[in-house]
Amino acid sequence: MGDDELTPQALSDRLFELARFLDGRSDFWADRVRQAAQEVYAGRVSGAYLFLSFHGGMGSLNDLQLGPHNGNASEGEDLRSLNDQLCELDERAYVLAAKVVRESDRLEHEVRARPG
Repeated sequence: MGDDELTPQALSDRLFELARFLDGRSDFWADRVRQAAQEVYAGRVSGAYLFLSFHGGMGSLNDLQLGPHNGNASEGEDLRSLNDQLCELDERAYVLAAKVVRESDRLEHEVRARPG
């Protein structure tokens, strides 16, 4: 899981991959993840902040469960595998987004700390 480079391209790739996985399963979250991916792809760290804001609290992305009871998976699908895949894709993107944000904050702090 820690094999992704710390680059905006790597993060946008992870986010687009997660959005594609969510397409047709949760269009609400697919659209939001894709929006964050597009911001990152355009070189805006705000996309990483946006993606991180999708986590925590009730109804957040990390609360999403795929299954027929939620109308986002069919009875015949391997729900454990499907939800494991969702968790893995989300976690990889989350870890990378957090690293991008930390690096951006570090660089911003260094710039502000420079004299004159």
